[in-house]
Amino acid sequence: MNTPIWTGVDERYWLEAEERILASLVDLAGFGFVLDPWYFKRGWSDDSHIRVRPAVAEALVKAREALPAGHNFKIVDGWRPWKVQEICASDALAQLRAAHPDWPEERIQKRLAEVAPPVRLVPWFDSHRFGGAVDLTIVDSQERDMDMGVPIDYVTGPEGALLWYEFKTDISPAEQTFRDNRRTLIRAMAAGGFSPILAEWWHWGTRQDVGPSP
Repeated sequence: MNTPIWTGVDERYWLEAEERILASLVDLAGFGFVLDPWYFKRGWSDDSHIRVRPAVAEALVKAREALPAGHNFKIVDGWRPWKVQEICASDALAQLRAAHPDWPEERIQKRLAEVAPPVRLVPWFDSHRFGGAVDLTIVDSQERDMDMGVPIDYVTGPEGALLWYEFKTDISPAEQTFRDNRRTLIRAMAAGGFSPILAEWWHWGTRQDVGPSP
């Protein structure tokens, strides 16, 4: 990903866009999903609601129709303000340093940029900052998570990458299950018009209902 060269006009556009989009966000509580607001439960936010743009909510409903019978999405995050992103980045940085004390700082920062970038301006409408992204998994009729191999927000190893198990040549029966469950997620989200963040199997975004960027 190339680092953008910002101008004052660009910065104003994206900051003002955040304010405009806030007024149009909808609460996913009315759409029948299983909601598990992680950042509220962790004390990182005082807001227990999970919100997205209206077209994103509609796209999630369409994606749910492609799930196996009796299954649903469990959604843990949608729109994310900068103050929460800062905390996410700090937490991910602490996890990476604890898990990989032998890594040079350059490698730590590269991984951080992939999974929780500490960036104030995000010039993509399919991001959490603009209510265009969700972190989610699939649950069965008993609201049990389908096993994806590693949990949401797993940052310390490569197994969190969406296609990790697709490229393994010596795959165990358990890993076949993880792969097949991720394939189910991929098919459903694609049916709703979402695109993945490949470094995180749980992170999906869409640009639906927004105009062109500047």
